[in-house]
Amino acid sequence: MERLLSKKERNTYEHLCCLTERGVMQMMTMFLKSRYKNVIVTPAYIIAVGDMPIGLCAHADTVFSKPPNPNEFYYDQEKNVIWNSDGAGADDRAGIFSILDILRHYPNLRPYVFITTGEEMFCIGSNKLCVHYPEFPYKLKYLIQLDRRGHNDSVYYDCANVDFEQYINSFGFETAHGSFTDISVLAPHFGCASVNLSIGYFDEHTQIERLYVSSMFATIDKVVKMLQDETNAPYFEYKERLYPTVYAIDNGNVTCHNCLREIEVTEALPLYSEELNKHINICLECYAKFYDRIAWCSTCYKGFLFTQPVDQNKQYTCDDCKPKKVQYAGLKNIKK
Repeated sequence: MERLLSKKERNTYEHLCCLTERGVMQMMTMFLKSRYKNVIVTPAYIIAVGDMPIGLCAHADTVFSKPPNPNEFYYDQEKNVIWNSDGAGADDRAGIFSILDILRHYPNLRPYVFITTGEEMFCIGSNKLCVHYPEFPYKLKYLIQLDRRGHNDSVYYDCANVDFEQYINSFGFETAHGSFTDISVLAPHFGCASVNLSIGYFDEHTQIERLYVSSMFATIDKVVKMLQDETNAPYFEYKERLYPTVYAIDNGNVTCHNCLREIEVTEALPLYSEELNKHINICLECYAKFYDRIAWCSTCYKGFLFTQPVDQNKQYTCDDCKPKKVQYAGLKNIKK
């Protein structure tokens, strides 16, 4: 029998969809601190340090500039599909919901949890995490991202560990292909194999996006079985493909401002150049060359390329996000 959303679960999912990115980060901070002893919180990411060496990852942002109308949610219980006419942002609020659901129903399971920001803007939070941790202090057996469209896809990107692929697919998934997401950044940095699993949404990034609830719960059940099998699972090493896979997309190409190479939109990093006083795109290879000159605003998460190196250990706030000083005319002589 298909599992439907209870009234409480439906309210939770709709509430998640109606939060801003910052709101999701605040909610997940409070929730994770109520269940984990060690929770690392920054404006760009959250890490909940677990007691089992498997990681779960989801991102707090969506492509939509504003949250959906809370009065426009519709839930067809016969087909077990929920949607919002404004576009609910199931990519990736369904992933956030899934992590909440697992931790609520299985309090004895304590995987590592990674909540990131800016995934839809070329994985800003994940890149920031890697800058903060040049040597990641925790060893993971593998990393699961809950951020894939469809019913039972497993996507490995440039991770080519065949044993890991066979292990994941033994739980009922089928190998599919994708372009780029948080684990594309985190997995090679952590040195562990990773996979992105279907969480049940379709037509993401559009107003007709919809979430098939039964598929989401099916993935949740499979992930729970993986976590329960943790003692039997080996440490799966990240093995990079000899020839990285490139998939065509419909979004068009852009030119890297530095090396002038034509690249796909998903491989470009948008930055505001202080020297040129305009927005530019750079490729991921050039990003590595300039990372010491790049700062991310801790409020709006936009990237800025400066002419001189910046202190990567200090929070940066762009001019647009700094508190504005309010001047009151004619009040100089007023005594306090």
